[in-house]
Amino acid sequence: MQILPGPQQKLPRYMKKLTNFISQRVEMHQESFDLNCPRDFIDCFLAKKEQEKTNPASEFFHENLVGTILSLFFAGTDTTGNTIRQGLLVLLRYPEMAANIQEEIERVIGSNRSPSYEDRNQMPYTEAFISETQRFLDISPVAAPHMVTQEAHFRGFTIPKGTTVIPFLSSIMKSSKYYETPRKFNPGHFLDENGAFKKVEAFLPFGAGKRACPGEGMARMEIFVFLTTLLQNFHLKTPKQREEIDIAPEVESNGHAPRHYQLCVVPR
Repeated sequence: MQILPGPQQKLPRYMKKLTNFISQRVEMHQESFDLNCPRDFIDCFLAKKEQEKTNPASEFFHENLVGTILSLFFAGTDTTGNTIRQGLLVLLRYPEMAANIQEEIERVIGSNRSPSYEDRNQMPYTEAFISETQRFLDISPVAAPHMVTQEAHFRGFTIPKGTTVIPFLSSIMKSSKYYETPRKFNPGHFLDENGAFKKVEAFLPFGAGKRACPGEGMARMEIFVFLTTLLQNFHLKTPKQREEIDIAPEVESNGHAPRHYQLCVVPR
């Protein structure tokens, strides 16, 4: 890839600029760091680094901090943004779903304050809609490679220690065993008979196993806050007739992505 011409040649340059930016932010935090008053993730990492400074096996060192923040920027921005884009596209196709979310926003949050991630506990339909958006988009059909740390037995097969295993998430995210209409968008997959949010064991948008996506918590928070803030303040419109809107994700080289569309927001 370093020899072939193409847009991939820009990636190392962008990564270096981003790494330098992160390093500068870390240095700024170190200059004003207060152990008793952590402001964000960097400060919490620095506090743990200080706590384990006498531990030679500690994982809390400068390079790991920069690498972790880089992963959050690089891995989380595209996937979170695409999930929100897919959700907005679905709401254009099904305005009744937008009305249901806005009803929960009015009842739980109102219009005098910004949404908080804690609000989700009282907004089961919104939570179900977001989960169904992630399931339907299936942005990463194949999870990151894992390594078996000890010999394992699975469905009659023996997997030796050290074997690389790559989970195929689509096989369970689109399974009729767990979802009534796996090929159709249906928030009801995550709602029980009483309208309460229910967890589904086959819901694995962030990967499988103990080494799933480290940014899962942040991604869930971002999607919820961004989506509810938009719907709290705006109605969604599009030049197309709703029947013309295709919500099926497009296949890309490394996964799925929402289709391109035009969106107009009208103040409520």
